[in-house]
Amino acid sequence: MSVLTLQEYEFEKQFNENEAIQWMQENWKKSFLFSALYAAFVFGGRHLMNKRAKFELRKPLVLWSLTLAVFRRYNIHYSEEAEADLPTLVPPHHCAAVLLVLLQGHGCWGWLVYDYEL
Repeated sequence: MSVLTLQEYEFEKQFNENEAIQWMQENWKKSFLFSALYAAFVFGGRHLMNKRAKFELRKPLVLWSLTLAVFRRYNIHYSEEAEADLPTLVPPHHCAAVLLVLLQGHGCWGWLVYDYEL
């Protein structure tokens, strides 16, 4: 396995820690306001949508998850940086397992639970 070296991005080099600390000290109270608005939105939306019919989203979500899995596999395979680490990132026999779990309806996190050897 190769060693991954990380480089600093330009915005990380220009980050001013003192400015960030000052901004957080001045604006920490806003987090409570935004948290309250978020809770009101979630619970108010739940109350408003309670009487509406449910959407059947299983098939579109399976298609979405499958598309993301295929896209990710394609990008890992053709990425120059990850090409050397491909066997350690996503072994080829696990792609079929991911597809199998998604089609069984376990959702997008099923591949973390099941380790099929195909």
